[in-house]
Amino acid sequence: MDQLLKGQYLTIQKAVKLMSDDMKGAFMQYLSESNAAMPLKLVSAVKKGFTDKDGSDELCILVYGDADSETKKKFNQLASYTFKLSAF
Repeated sequence: MDQLLKGQYLTIQKAVKLMSDDMKGAFMQYLSESNAAMPLKLVSAVKKGFTDKDGSDELCILVYGDADSETKKKFNQLASYTFKLSAF
């Protein structure tokens, strides 16, 4: 089952990967000026392009250092909140 889910991107990952460098920079600046440290950390952890196969667990570990069930809940909330912020 894990192999089937590996490589599926979260909505925020897709949004960030599709941003131009200028747009990603502006979004990161907006997050920084808004004191949104965790969303900024999440956006910074998303790699450019679609050649990587990082799933949500790998990204969760990059952001929080763990991927247990409680941490995944926090991570999913962070991903959703960060996606909402991308409408800036």
